Amino acid sequence: MLKYYPTSRHRSQLLAWVPACVCVILLAAIAGRSYFEKPPPQAGQYLTHVQALAAQMPKVFGYWHGRNVPLPQSAVHLLQPNVDLCRSFVNTKTGEQATLMVIDCSDTRNLSGHYPPNCYPGNGWVLNRSTPMTWVIQKRPIQGMEYKFHRGAFDTESHIYVDDFFVMPDDKFLATEREFLHDSGSFNERVFGAAQVELTLPGNMLPADRLRVFHDLVGANWKLITAILHGVSYDSAK
Repeated sequence: MLKYYPTSRHRSQLLAWVPACVCVILLAAIAGRSYFEKPPPQAGQYLTHVQALAAQMPKVFGYWHGRNVPLPQSAVHLLQPNVDLCRSFVNTKTGEQATLMVIDCSDTRNLSGHYPPNCYPGNGWVLNRSTPMTWVIQKRPIQGMEYKFHRGAFDTESHIYVDDFFVMPDDKFLATEREFLHDSGSFNERVFGAAQVELTLPGNMLPADRLRVFHDLVGANWKLITAILHGVSYDSAK
C-alpha cells in the first residue's frame, strides 16, 4: 500500500486552514448556545415593569424636593440602561443636599466596571477610605460600601461621601465589584439584569445625618429597589 507523506509545502497549506476551521467551530458553538439560551419571556416583562415603576418614583416627598439630572451621553452609551434614574435633592427644611442614582441594566455585563473606586478618580476625585456598611430599610439589611473622596487642594478642596450597593435579581444586595462579578455570570440571572444604587452626600455631613438621608431617599424608592430584587422570581400575573 502506498503511503502519503505530506511535504512541508502541503503541511503549511493544511496549517493555514486551521485558524479558519477553529473560527467556524467557535461561531457554530456560539450560535448554538444563543439558540438554546433564549431569555424567558418573563425577563422582558420584568424589565418593562421596572421601567414603569421607575417612572412613578416621587420627586417630592416630605421636605425633599428633587430634579432630574441627565447622565452624560458617554455613560448612557456604555451602560445602555433599562432605567437611569438620577436626581438631585434639596431638603427645604434643613438645606441638606444629596444626589440619588439608580441604574438598572438589562444585562449585568454592562455594569461591570461601573463602580465608585473606578469611576470617580477619572473625574479628579481621590479615594480617602472605603467602609463596609449595613443599612436596614423596612427590616431588610442592605450590604454596601461607603466611600469618601476628596478633590482639589488647600482652600478649594472638596469632600464627598458615596454610599453604594448593587441590587441583584435573585434577591441579593452586594457591596463590592468583586462580589458583583462573581455573582453575575449565570445566564439565567444575567438576562434579568442588575442595578446599582449610589447616594452622593456632602463631605461635611455627620454620620447620623448621612444615615437619616439614606433612609429618606433610598426608602422613598424602596418599591423600585425591591422590584429589581425579584427579577428571577418575577410573575407577570401578580
